[in-house]
Amino acid sequence: MSADWIPNNIKQGYVTDITKELAPGKYKTATAFIQKSEWYKKLKPAYFLHTGDKVKDNYVSIPYIPTESVINDSNLINRIPTGSIISIVRPNWDLRIAIGTALNISHVGFLIHTKNGPVFRHASQLNDRVSEVSFLKYLKGIEDSETIKGIHVLKINNEVPLDFSN
Repeated sequence: MSADWIPNNIKQGYVTDITKELAPGKYKTATAFIQKSEWYKKLKPAYFLHTGDKVKDNYVSIPYIPTESVINDSNLINRIPTGSIISIVRPNWDLRIAIGTALNISHVGFLIHTKNGPVFRHASQLNDRVSEVSFLKYLKGIEDSETIKGIHVLKINNEVPLDFSN
């Protein structure tokens, strides 16, 4: 997500990173060395044989708002536009044994403002389907994690230019 999906979708104009503007002075930065070469070798060995020399390993950084800052500032949650993409940030999450690289993001969903308050709509492994849970309840459930440190927020742009010619 932080190495390709997010920067490519920002570049294409589909989304805008609003993490820093939501929490000026409170946001932090997660950095990981994304070793695509090792990831591809582990997960897609046949694919790597054909693309290995084109795969670039890079340091990737992404801003995030610490979980406790979000929990303690209901105003911040209310300023997140409905439909925004919320990434759960785990700075330099070491998954080298499992997948060959470290990552910065472990989960993604959408924040939706409802009449019952903001909810996190996400593909839940616990429920084995797309689920909605109170956003605040979700954050409180991950607050004590040793590796989860916060959220990254992307606003979906209203007028997304669609070009299917490529």
